[in-house]
Formats: sequence, structure tokens, C-alpha cells
Amino acid sequence: MEENQDGRLQEGGPSSLVPISDNQIDSVDYNPELDNDASDETVMKRGCFVSLAGLFRKGGEKSVLYGDDVVIGRPVGLTRMIHISRDPTAPFGLKGLPTGWEKFLNDPKTDSNSVTPRTNRCLDILSGDPFFSVFVSTLRETFPEADQVTIVEDDPATFYSLSTKQIGEGGFSKVYQGTSQEDGHLVAIKVLSDTELKPVCMELLLQKAVSHAHVVDVERTFLWTHQLYIVMENMDRGSLASFVGPAVRFPEGAIAYVCKCILEALAVMHAARHIHRDIKSDNILLSSEGAVKLSDFGNATALTEAGQRSSRMGTIYWMAPEIVRREEYTGKADVWSLGITALEMADGAPPHSEEQPLQALLLIKSSPSPKPKHPEEWSEAFLDFLRRSLDTDVDARASSEELLQHPFLQTAWSVEEFKAYINSISYRDRD
Repeated sequence: MEENQDGRLQEGGPSSLVPISDNQIDSVDYNPELDNDASDETVMKRGCFVSLAGLFRKGGEKSVLYGDDVVIGRPVGLTRMIHISRDPTAPFGLKGLPTGWEKFLNDPKTDSNSVTPRTNRCLDILSGDPFFSVFVSTLRETFPEADQVTIVEDDPATFYSLSTKQIGEGGFSKVYQGTSQEDGHLVAIKVLSDTELKPVCMELLLQKAVSHAHVVDVERTFLWTHQLYIVMENMDRGSLASFVGPAVRFPEGAIAYVCKCILEALAVMHAARHIHRDIKSDNILLSSEGAVKLSDFGNATALTEAGQRSSRMGTIYWMAPEIVRREEYTGKADVWSLGITALEMADGAPPHSEEQPLQALLLIKSSPSPKPKHPEEWSEAFLDFLRRSLDTDVDARASSEELLQHPFLQTAWSVEEFKAYINSISYRDRD
């Protein structure tokens, strides 16, 4: 064998060269017991090209193996393991570092900025999964900035201080208060397992697609040690559900203000062919500045080209009849849920809340449109708003865009009025 210009052993021309990569073999040394006459040239070094013609000749005094021609396949299913251990006497305090790593770390140009955290695009994570195919295709049409929604593989503690104070909880997540290390502003950080990666990607994409003053903003999302960290703006008064109860009767102006804020967000969402599917008091967040914002897009989805969906999603007591009946539904299912939330603010609880879930489903499916417990105590404008949003006939029910024109919303309080009201309610008053 002869060594050519680029350091490869060669015999019989290029067609006889077979590469042995780092992942396939580290070294192969010739066994002298097989052939006493073999030269040192038959020793294969790591990463070189070896001539099969030279190693497996048929006969001849220089052959390595005797007998018939041998067909050699490539190794499969091999994994190259790198064992690194602590050693104070070794460079960088680590023993077993690959040579390439040592060179990189020894390079004076290498600093903490040389290693860039991996950034994953949410659309790339969902692409190829048939379950999300309709959602991805719809989002590409309606949300050009979808490619910019990402999850970064980095430690959130580098950017935020995570408090042990839990401020919320969901089916698969817990929400903690956090503080930005850059400027000290407060945030809410939702923490959940990375097994929820794809649903979280869907949630992030929809929440970013409906960028609106009345939708909770997501600052950034991290994937770290098998946990997902969704960093959101802090809504310091918590959810609307925290204020609803038998001891708190919301004035009509406050109910109109909340409904107007959420309808403005829903109108944008529905125009983009998306549905929230879980409108309820728990997912409407409030701030001490009087802000009202829609959150938790975990059940949100995209409509088909026909503008409909058929899977059953949502929370039972706020669920629209067409969803309970497993019929196709549109954004008007969100309108029903908002109507139930308005009733909840008026009566202190949603209709049928005293019933077991199965019984509540049967009642939603078969009962006429729900009404306030004491309709005589409310204005005709509010009662008509409820009739338009809680019509069991989907075709007759108003859309979010239509409800925004309803006279009842003209009675909505100003931000300052709602701010004063919500800050006047103490925790004791809610019970």
C-alpha cells in the first residue's frame, strides 16, 4: 500500500477504497498470528481508508486472510461512548475530553459567547405530525411570523429568578412568580414536563398569532432538564375566578367591561380561523391596573377549511351544547362560553355547577338557554346580551364580531373604574 497526498492508504484505485469513520471503529491492529509475512502497512489507523483488496486477497503470500472471497458489511447499531470524569490534575479538571474539545477550550478566542444555545422553531417541531397538519397549514397561511416562535434550550435561571411562590396551577402545569434578572420586572413562569412539547408549541403559536392587548403576552420559552418554562407577563390580581362567588355580585358595568375586552380578543382570533375552546373565569386574568386578558391557549385550535371542528374540548360547565352533542362547531362555541362567564359573574357560579359532571353534560345538551337566577334584577340590555350569546340554535347565536356591536357593551366601565372596583375587593369578600 502507498499513502497518497491526503494521508489515505491506497491500493487498486479509488474504487477499492472503503471509509471507516470515527463512529464505526477507533482502531484495528493486524494480528501477526494470521500471517507472519504481513507488513505493518496492513495496520488500520483511526479514520483512514483501507483497501479491501489488500486485506482480503484470494491467495498469495501477502494475503491477510486465505480462502474464498469475503463480503464485508458495514457495522450497524454502534454508538460511540465518551467517558468523562472529574480529575483535578487533568486539563480543565476533566479526564477523557476528546482532543477536539480540548483544542476548542484552549483556543484563546473561545469564551462564554462561543456556545450558542440551540433554538427550536415550533413549526419545525410540529411539522410531519399528521395530528397537527391542519393546524400547521392554517397557521402558515394566517400567521406569517409563525417561524419566529421558538423554544430555546437554555437554563431559565440565567435570565430569571424563579420564586417558590406558586400563583397558579393547571392540569399538567404549575405557575410560579419570577423576576427578570435584567431589569427586575415581575413575570409568571409556567412549568411543565417536556412530554407536553408539541401541545405547548401549538399553544405558543396560537397565543402569538393572536397578538392583542387583551391576550396575555409570552416573553420567551425555555427547554431545560426535561422541563418547559413559559415566561409570561405577570397579571398580579390573578384570575377572574378568584373574584367570582356568592358574596360578590358584579355590577353590570364591570360585567360589560370584562365581556368587551374578551370579545375584542376573540374577534381577532376568530377572524384568523382559530378557536380558544376554553373560555371561562379561570382563564381570564386581571391586573391591579385594570387590565383584563385572555390566557391559557392549551385547548385552542385552528378551524378546518370549512371553518369547523368536531373534537370535544373545553371545561364542562362552560361547554357549548353543540360540543356536548359532538357536532361540528365554530367560533360561536367561544361566544357561548363567554355568555356562561357573564352569568357566572352575575350569579356567582355557572349554570348546573351544583350537578355532577355527567348530569351537567346531559342538562347542557337538553335544556333551554340558561338565564340569571333573578332576571328581574338585571337590565333588559344585559338579558338580551345573554339571549344572543346563549342561543342553543348555533345559526341564531351571535358571533363575536356581532356581539361587539351590542348595546350592552356601551355600558362598560372605563379602565379606571374597573381598576378601582377590582382593587376594592379583598380576599375576605370573595368567600
